[in-house]
Order: sequence, then C-alpha cells, then structure tokens
Amino acid sequence: MHAYDAVIAGNFLKGVEKGKANAISVLNVMGLPPEQIAEAKALLEALKSKL
Repeated sequence: MHAYDAVIAGNFLKGVEKGKANAISVLNVMGLPPEQIAEAKALLEALKSKL
C-alpha cells in the first residue's frame, strides 16, 4: 500500500467513526433504551470490521 492509499483509507475510517457517532447520537435523541443502543453499536462495529 502506498502512503497516499494509507491516508485515503485512514480518512475513510475517520468518516465511518464520525458516522457511527452521529448514528448513536440520533438513537439517544430518539429515546431508545440503552440495550438497543448497545446492540446498534455492536452491529456498527461488525460492519466496520468488514470494510
């Protein structure tokens, strides 16, 4: 992997993390129970690991 590719990949993962944080914030605002929010976090982590 070239340095440029590594920077692009790093920026992409930062965007994924920001999107995850935004998604969790929305779930909190919607008033979902903590158990459902934890389940959503786990699903988002599983999806991230497949990238």
